[in-house]
Formats: sequence, C-alpha cells, structure tokens
Amino acid sequence: MVQKKSKKIKVAFIISPNQNWLGEINYFKSLIGSINSLNESIPIEVYVFTSEFEKNLVQKKYKKIKFIKTSFLNKSGFLSFIKKKFY
Repeated sequence: MVQKKSKKIKVAFIISPNQNWLGEINYFKSLIGSINSLNESIPIEVYVFTSEFEKNLVQKKYKKIKFIKTSFLNKSGFLSFIKKKFY
C-alpha cells in the first residue's frame, strides 16, 4: 500500500503599517508564535508579508514561518497610496 504525502496548506498574512490599531503587531506576534509552535505533522506553510522596515517580527525567532519583506507595504508604498486615494 502506498501512502500519499499530504499537501501542505499555504496560509499568508499581510501585516501593513497601521497606526489606528495599536495592538495589531502584538496580535500577529501571538498568532504567528502559536502557529510556529504547532506540531511538525500538521501540513501548513505560513507566509508573512511585511514592510521592509518591520522590526518587531524577526525571522530568527519564528523558524517555521517564511517572511517576505516588500516595499509595497512600506508607509510610503503603493498600498498606502491606494488606501489614501480610495478610503
């Protein structure tokens, strides 16, 4: 009997600079920390998109989480520009 390898579920979080919600970083740190401590047998792959200047979430601390830093999410980036125009 051949066992099929389970596919990993891919989950992504976008953490953009937001001064309206002061607890946002603490919320995400707690959530990502909990996911990071999950058992290895759980088939999940986690990606976190942040600005290039994010210093609260450190890759070294979260071994199972993949961080993608992008200028798109900077305070003066494209996403911020779009939010100002349309909100």
